[in-house]
Amino acid sequence: VAVGVAQLLPHPRYAGEATSGDIALARLARSVPFGPGIGPVCLPSARLRFSPGTACVSTGWGDTGSGGERGGPRGVKMGLGGTGRDWEGLGGVKMGLGGTGR
Repeated sequence: VAVGVAQLLPHPRYAGEATSGDIALARLARSVPFGPGIGPVCLPSARLRFSPGTACVSTGWGDTGSGGERGGPRGVKMGLGGTGRDWEGLGGVKMGLGGTGR
């Protein structure tokens, strides 16, 4: 399904290539029906707590960290840091952060 973007709303703390606030909302030009491969983004509740070391998957696009970019989405398996709330560094939201078994 190809749909245009009517409006792009970057995180208010995003500052170019900085890692903080590196997320945005895209308002689509028209609605799309949910189905296989199309669904809402799941974000954690502000009250949700994970134990340090909880396995998760972080997904996104952009810089590979080795001097280049790679097209298309990619993901990395990782463990949460000491607080269990690693998404707080992005003003309360971090895309693609979820617990195991999902």
